[in-house]
Amino acid sequence: MVKLGDQPVGILMMKPHSEGVCEMNRMFVRPKARGHGVGRALCNRVIERSRELGYEIMILSALDRHDEAIRLYRSLGFEQDSRPPGAAGATQREVQMRLVL
Repeated sequence: MVKLGDQPVGILMMKPHSEGVCEMNRMFVRPKARGHGVGRALCNRVIERSRELGYEIMILSALDRHDEAIRLYRSLGFEQDSRPPGAAGATQREVQMRLVL
């Protein structure tokens, strides 16, 4: 969780996926806090913690309409994943991404 002042403004979850692989999901940043680096701070902390825990790969799915989030993920080093749409719960509207930790 990230706060601006004393107000919580963002949250992000990381969960185990498979051997050596974790998944980043459920990022939310309150509209009033967007544009202040909250999403980037959340992602950086989750990536750092995943490395500390020994994960080798992080995956995520994002709806294709979330352009800002997808740009953020790419700037952090995430690349398009080869998982086809429909794999492991993916839909045609989801972008699958992965980061080698």
